Amino acid sequence: MRGIVDHASLKNAVALVQGIAQTKISNPIVENTVIRIDTDHLEVLATNLSVSIRIRMPVENPEPGEVALPAKLLAQLAREIPPGPVNLASTRKGITIKAGRSSFDLCSMATDDFPPFVPVIDGPVIEIPVGVASRAIERTVFTASDERSRFQLGGV
Repeated sequence: MRGIVDHASLKNAVALVQGIAQTKISNPIVENTVIRIDTDHLEVLATNLSVSIRIRMPVENPEPGEVALPAKLLAQLAREIPPGPVNLASTRKGITIKAGRSSFDLCSMATDDFPPFVPVIDGPVIEIPVGVASRAIERTVFTASDERSRFQLGGV
């Protein structure tokens, strides 16, 4: 696995998925973030077995592959590395992340035990402005139940 991504894109993606991946669950693999490089994009994936998130971004010089990295450590690293291109390359035991003069070697886990993600389905895309979505949620959130024993009623 190998590729070059923009620092800002990686930092934003890792920050978004970190909140989902860090839930304390009995399965330690879901406390990781999966970085998957395909032929034309990089995906950052995380799940807590209830909610899953997948963020795609462009990648330069891709060599396909995937690794599972500790979510908290990856988030700290993404915040600290300098702006500019970030070079990701897999090694025998993990991944090397280089940005500017900084270089980090992280141990990774195999993604075999990571829960499967629903495949991406090509089809129509609907874009909703943030203000409209925010108002819609504000107008419906009061109907969600606070009762913990019937968690199905707690969603919006």
